[in-house]
Amino acid sequence: MAETARRELMARPLPGYDPEIGTWLWALEDVRRRYTLRFVDGLDQRTLDWEGPDGRENAIGTLVYHIADVELGWLFYDVLLQTDLPEAVKPDFPYPARGPDGRLTPVLGVPLDVHLGRLERSRRLFLETFRDIPPWCWLAGASLRSWRRAKRPAHCQRRDLGDLGHEPTQPPSVDLQGRGGAAGNPAWSAETPPPPRGGDGGDEGSRTPDPLR
Repeated sequence: MAETARRELMARPLPGYDPEIGTWLWALEDVRRRYTLRFVDGLDQRTLDWEGPDGRENAIGTLVYHIADVELGWLFYDVLLQTDLPEAVKPDFPYPARGPDGRLTPVLGVPLDVHLGRLERSRRLFLETFRDIPPWCWLAGASLRSWRRAKRPAHCQRRDLGDLGHEPTQPPSVDLQGRGGAAGNPAWSAETPPPPRGGDGGDEGSRTPDPLR
Protein backbone atom coordinates (compact mmCIF):
# COMPACT_ATOMS: atom_id res chain seq x y z
CA MET A 1 0.00 0.00 0.00
CA ALA A 2 1.48 3.30 -1.12
CA GLU A 3 2.17 5.84 1.59
CA THR A 4 0.64 9.29 1.24
CA ALA A 5 2.89 12.23 2.01
CA ARG A 6 1.70 14.14 5.06
CA ARG A 7 1.76 17.90 5.27
CA GLU A 8 2.93 19.14 8.65
CA LEU A 9 1.50 22.39 9.96
CA MET A 10 3.74 23.70 12.71
CA ALA A 11 4.16 27.06 14.38
CA ARG A 12 7.82 27.85 14.93
CA PRO A 13 8.64 30.64 17.42
CA LEU A 14 10.53 33.54 15.91
CA PRO A 15 14.12 33.54 17.22
CA GLY A 16 15.12 36.12 19.79
CA TYR A 17 11.88 36.08 21.83
CA ASP A 18 10.37 34.13 24.68
CA PRO A 19 8.97 30.99 22.99
CA GLU A 20 5.37 31.84 23.87
CA ILE A 21 5.64 35.38 22.53
CA GLY A 22 7.69 34.20 19.56
CA THR A 23 5.01 31.70 18.58
CA TRP A 24 2.31 34.36 18.41
CA LEU A 25 4.62 36.72 16.54
CA TRP A 26 5.22 33.92 14.06
CA ALA A 27 1.44 33.59 13.70
CA LEU A 28 1.15 37.32 12.97
CA GLU A 29 3.80 37.01 10.29
CA ASP A 30 2.16 33.90 8.84
CA VAL A 31 -1.25 35.57 8.53
CA ARG A 32 0.33 38.67 7.02
CA ARG A 33 2.18 36.63 4.40
CA ARG A 34 -0.45 34.02 3.56
CA TYR A 35 -3.59 36.13 3.65
CA THR A 36 -3.28 39.92 3.94
CA LEU A 37 -0.55 40.45 1.35
CA ARG A 38 -1.98 37.86 -1.02
CA PHE A 39 -5.45 39.37 -0.77
CA VAL A 40 -4.39 42.91 -1.70
CA ASP A 41 -1.77 41.94 -4.28
CA GLY A 42 -2.49 43.63 -7.60
CA LEU A 43 -5.63 45.50 -6.52
CA ASP A 44 -6.31 48.63 -8.54
CA GLN A 45 -7.24 51.98 -6.98
CA ARG A 46 -10.93 51.62 -7.73
CA THR A 47 -11.07 48.33 -5.84
CA LEU A 48 -9.05 49.69 -2.92
CA ASP A 49 -11.44 52.64 -2.56
CA TRP A 50 -14.76 50.84 -3.12
CA GLU A 51 -17.05 51.34 -0.11
CA GLY A 52 -19.77 48.89 -1.04
CA PRO A 53 -22.98 49.37 -3.02
CA ASP A 54 -24.36 51.87 -0.50
CA GLY A 55 -21.07 53.72 0.02
CA ARG A 56 -21.12 53.01 3.77
CA GLU A 57 -18.82 50.01 4.04
CA ASN A 58 -15.15 50.18 4.98
CA ALA A 59 -12.98 50.23 1.88
CA ILE A 60 -10.10 47.76 1.61
CA GLY A 61 -7.66 50.66 1.74
CA THR A 62 -9.29 51.88 4.95
CA LEU A 63 -8.96 48.45 6.54
CA VAL A 64 -5.32 48.04 5.51
CA TYR A 65 -4.52 51.44 7.06
CA HIS A 66 -6.41 50.43 10.20
CA ILE A 67 -4.42 47.18 10.54
CA ALA A 68 -1.12 49.07 10.82
CA ASP A 69 -2.68 51.79 12.99
CA VAL A 70 -4.06 49.32 15.54
CA GLU A 71 -0.84 47.32 15.65
CA LEU A 72 1.30 50.32 16.56
CA GLY A 73 -1.43 51.72 18.80
CA TRP A 74 -1.31 48.56 20.89
CA LEU A 75 2.49 48.66 20.93
CA PHE A 76 2.94 52.28 22.00
CA TYR A 77 -0.20 52.97 24.05
CA ASP A 78 -0.85 49.64 25.75
CA VAL A 79 2.56 47.97 25.95
CA LEU A 80 4.90 50.97 26.26
CA LEU A 81 2.25 53.13 27.99
CA GLN A 82 3.03 56.16 25.88
CA THR A 83 0.46 58.88 25.28
CA ASP A 84 1.33 59.55 21.65
CA LEU A 85 3.08 57.97 18.70
CA PRO A 86 6.76 58.86 18.24
CA GLU A 87 7.38 61.72 15.83
CA ALA A 88 9.19 59.40 13.41
CA VAL A 89 6.07 57.22 13.15
CA LYS A 90 3.44 59.94 12.75
CA PRO A 91 3.96 60.59 9.01
CA ASP A 92 2.64 57.09 8.33
CA PHE A 93 -0.61 57.85 10.18
CA PRO A 94 -1.99 61.22 9.06
CA TYR A 95 -5.61 60.22 9.72
CA PRO A 96 -7.29 59.63 13.10
CA ALA A 97 -8.38 56.06 13.70
CA ARG A 98 -12.08 56.93 13.93
CA GLY A 99 -14.36 59.81 13.13
CA PRO A 100 -16.94 61.49 15.41
CA ASP A 101 -19.46 58.80 14.48
CA GLY A 102 -17.19 56.06 15.82
CA ARG A 103 -16.60 54.53 12.39
CA LEU A 104 -13.17 54.02 10.90
CA THR A 105 -11.87 57.13 9.17
CA PRO A 106 -12.12 56.54 5.40
CA VAL A 107 -8.67 56.32 3.82
CA LEU A 108 -9.24 56.75 0.09
CA GLY A 109 -7.05 57.60 -2.87
CA VAL A 110 -3.93 56.09 -1.30
CA PRO A 111 -1.92 53.91 -3.73
CA LEU A 112 -1.37 50.26 -2.90
CA ASP A 113 2.41 50.65 -2.65
CA VAL A 114 1.95 53.29 0.06
CA HIS A 115 -0.29 50.93 2.05
CA LEU A 116 2.20 48.07 1.65
CA GLY A 117 5.10 50.28 2.77
CA ARG A 118 3.17 51.30 5.89
CA LEU A 119 2.40 47.66 6.72
CA GLU A 120 6.05 46.69 6.30
CA ARG A 121 7.43 49.55 8.41
CA SER A 122 4.91 49.12 11.22
CA ARG A 123 5.48 45.37 11.45
CA ARG A 124 9.27 45.76 11.40
CA LEU A 125 9.10 48.29 14.23
CA PHE A 126 6.68 46.05 16.17
CA LEU A 127 9.04 43.07 15.99
CA GLU A 128 12.19 45.08 16.71
CA THR A 129 10.65 46.76 19.73
CA PHE A 130 9.62 43.48 21.34
CA ARG A 131 13.11 42.14 20.79
CA ASP A 132 14.58 45.23 22.46
CA ILE A 133 12.71 44.84 25.76
CA PRO A 134 15.46 45.18 28.42
CA PRO A 135 17.04 42.20 30.18
CA TRP A 136 15.46 42.83 33.59
CA CYS A 137 12.01 42.35 32.05
CA TRP A 138 12.94 39.01 30.50
CA LEU A 139 14.74 37.74 33.59
CA ALA A 140 11.80 38.55 35.84
CA GLY A 141 9.30 37.14 33.37
CA ALA A 142 7.46 40.47 33.40
CA SER A 143 7.15 40.87 29.66
CA LEU A 144 5.61 37.42 29.28
CA ARG A 145 3.03 38.03 32.00
CA SER A 146 2.35 41.45 30.55
CA TRP A 147 1.85 39.81 27.14
CA ARG A 148 -0.70 37.40 28.59
CA ARG A 149 -2.71 40.01 30.45
CA ALA A 150 -5.58 41.79 28.77
CA LYS A 151 -4.57 45.37 28.11
CA ARG A 152 -6.52 48.33 29.42
CA PRO A 153 -6.36 51.76 27.79
CA ALA A 154 -3.17 53.60 28.71
CA HIS A 155 -5.00 56.46 30.40
CA CYS A 156 -6.74 53.96 32.74
CA GLN A 157 -3.43 52.36 33.70
CA ARG A 158 -1.90 55.75 34.42
CA ARG A 159 -4.94 56.69 36.52
CA ASP A 160 -4.56 53.44 38.48
CA LEU A 161 -0.97 54.36 39.35
CA GLY A 162 -2.21 57.67 40.75
CA ASP A 163 -4.91 55.92 42.78
CA LEU A 164 -2.24 53.71 44.33
CA GLY A 165 -0.21 56.71 45.44
CA HIS A 166 2.35 56.49 42.64
CA GLU A 167 2.94 59.56 40.56
CA PRO A 168 2.05 58.68 36.94
CA THR A 169 5.36 59.37 35.23
CA GLN A 170 5.89 60.03 31.55
CA PRO A 171 6.05 56.62 29.82
CA PRO A 172 9.31 55.67 28.09
CA SER A 173 9.81 57.10 24.63
CA VAL A 174 11.27 55.40 21.61
CA ASP A 175 14.06 56.94 19.56
CA LEU A 176 13.62 55.66 16.03
CA GLN A 177 16.45 57.64 14.47
CA GLY A 178 19.27 55.45 13.22
CA ARG A 179 18.01 52.09 14.45
CA GLY A 180 20.72 49.50 14.79
CA GLY A 181 22.92 51.42 17.21
CA ALA A 182 22.43 51.90 20.91
CA ALA A 183 20.67 55.21 20.34
CA GLY A 184 18.16 53.50 18.11
CA ASN A 185 16.79 51.15 20.74
CA PRO A 186 13.52 51.88 22.55
CA ALA A 187 14.31 53.99 25.60
CA TRP A 188 13.03 51.56 28.18
CA SER A 189 14.90 52.11 31.42
CA ALA A 190 17.07 49.08 32.05
CA GLU A 191 17.95 50.41 35.51
CA THR A 192 14.60 51.51 36.93
CA PRO A 193 11.53 49.27 36.52
CA PRO A 194 8.17 51.02 36.18
CA PRO A 195 6.16 51.65 39.37
CA PRO A 196 4.19 48.68 40.74
CA ARG A 197 0.61 48.06 39.74
CA GLY A 198 -2.27 46.71 41.77
CA GLY A 199 -4.20 43.45 41.43
CA ASP A 200 -4.34 42.86 37.72
CA GLY A 201 -4.39 39.11 37.71
CA GLY A 202 -0.72 38.14 37.35
CA ASP A 203 0.31 34.49 37.41
CA GLU A 204 -0.62 32.84 40.68
CA GLY A 205 2.13 31.11 42.62
CA SER A 206 4.98 32.80 40.78
CA ARG A 207 8.17 32.95 42.84
CA THR A 208 9.65 35.69 40.67
CA PRO A 209 8.64 39.29 41.43
CA ASP A 210 6.85 40.97 38.56
CA PRO A 211 8.14 44.55 38.22
CA LEU A 212 5.09 45.47 36.16
CA ARG A 213 2.67 44.61 38.96
